[in-house]
Order: sequence, then structure tokens, then C-alpha cells
Amino acid sequence: MFESWRFNPFSEVMNSVLVEEEEHTIEYHADWNGYGIQLNEGPQLDNPSTVVIVEDVTGGATFTEVPRTQAPAAGQYRVDYAAATYYGTGRIQFNAADVGKKIRVTYYGTGWTVKSNYRQSQLTVPTNMEVEEDATIHGDLTLDGENTGKGNLSVAGDAAIGGALAATGGITGDVTGDVTGNADTADGLNETGSGAGVVHKKIIAIGDWNMSTTASVNIAHGLTRSKIRDVVVEIRNDADTETRDLTTHEASTPGYYVIGETNIVLTRGNLFTNSFYESTSYNRGWIIIEYID
Repeated sequence: MFESWRFNPFSEVMNSVLVEEEEHTIEYHADWNGYGIQLNEGPQLDNPSTVVIVEDVTGGATFTEVPRTQAPAAGQYRVDYAAATYYGTGRIQFNAADVGKKIRVTYYGTGWTVKSNYRQSQLTVPTNMEVEEDATIHGDLTLDGENTGKGNLSVAGDAAIGGALAATGGITGDVTGDVTGNADTADGLNETGSGAGVVHKKIIAIGDWNMSTTASVNIAHGLTRSKIRDVVVEIRNDADTETRDLTTHEASTPGYYVIGETNIVLTRGNLFTNSFYESTSYNRGWIIIEYID
């Protein structure tokens, strides 16, 4: 079966789309006995290559692509493209020395030619579901039992869960229905369902902010100001070795925020005017907002 395969068989044109910074971890895969990753879509073959892979750390190195017939050394990779003379699996092989590295992959995606049960528009699970690694569901998730998992669960549609929801890795993406049961997550939960008195949480990335040279930044909150009940601003240093609350009272003056009708204005204090908070092209931290309907 075909699913989101962007090839027009009449014009013979591939309408690929740019997929930016898809996150993966290089692992050993027993099913194909190789070290690497499985892309979410089949990558388009082009010259020069359309696949760019960067290690997901501050100042991370860019990996080097080698031909499919050449075994990759450390820092190299080879791609099974969605193209003639290739198998089109979207698998990328690395050297065993790179196992465990977190990476971001940018490429032109062609979709899938074989429909997977894990990519259905709706997924219904009558009993419990365990997620050992990351799971992405592009449609709705209905779960009558409990969900427990060690990986990240990303749901683009509605999530209806009859039992408890526990995700050690965290939940990414918006859950557009009500969350019933207990939500116990290590990371953030963006929940935009309805109900009188229900408190929701929204997490916004701050993005670039050289705090040494720029005193304030404006971040759109996308909410009704009068509905906002609490705000926490987490600031991380350039090395990503510690996180501080923008408004925590310490020996140095921390900073403050002001909630406007459309933006939250973040203003640094003396605590952050140093070389530990200068990097750009780097997410400075997060704004965590609690609000009501």
C-alpha cells in the first residue's frame, strides 16, 4: 500500500519536501544487523547529497557521506536512498564507533511506499501499551489501558487514555483532546483540551539570546493574557551543563519577565551578563506557562 508517497506517476515528478533536523540516536539494529538509524521517510537522491547529518551537541561535528558501496569509518555514513538501484529503505549506516551519538538529520523526504502499522492515521490499543524507544503517531491515539514507556511519545492528533499515562522520556507535541487519568511525565506536556478549572501547560523555546550583549527579548506566548496563571523561565548556559530560573534570587541579580497581551518580555540580570550565556544558534531555554480556558 502507498502512504504519503510524493511521486506523481503521470508526470514522473517527485514532489519531495524538506525535512529539517530530524532527531535520531545511532544504535545497533538487530533486524538488519547494522549500526545506524531509520529515517522517518525515504530520502531523495541528489548530487550533491541532500542528506546533512550533524551531531546534536554544542559545536557538534558534521558527518561525511560515503558511497553506498563503501563501509563508513568513524564520522562517516552511507544512505539507502529512495532511488533506482537502491532499496529505498531510508536506512543510514554508521560506524560502530559512533553508536550512542544523538544526531539531527536534514534531507528531502519522499514519503513511504509501504504503509506501516505504526504510521496509521489512527491507532487503537485495547489493552496496555509499552513504548521502549521513541514512538511517533501522526494521527489520533486511543488507549483503553495504561501506557508506560522508556522512550518519547509524540502524538499529533487527539490522545484518549483510559488509564494512567507515564512516560519516562517525556511527551512532545500538542495533545488536542482532554487528558484523562494521571499524567506523570519527566518532560513537558502541552495539553489544550477544555474543561472549567482545568490548568494547562505550554512550553515555548526561547531560541537565540546572547544575554551578555542583549538585555531583553520578546517571545510571543500565543495565549490570552488574562488566562495565564503562572510562568517559569528556565535559562541554560552555553555548555548546557546547568539550568537556572531567570527570577531566582541569588547573590547576583537574576532577572525578570513581563507578560503582555501578545508577548512575554524577558530581561536578564547581572547573573547572566557573562561569557557563559553568549552563544547564538542555540536555544537559550524554555518558558513554561500554566493557563486556564
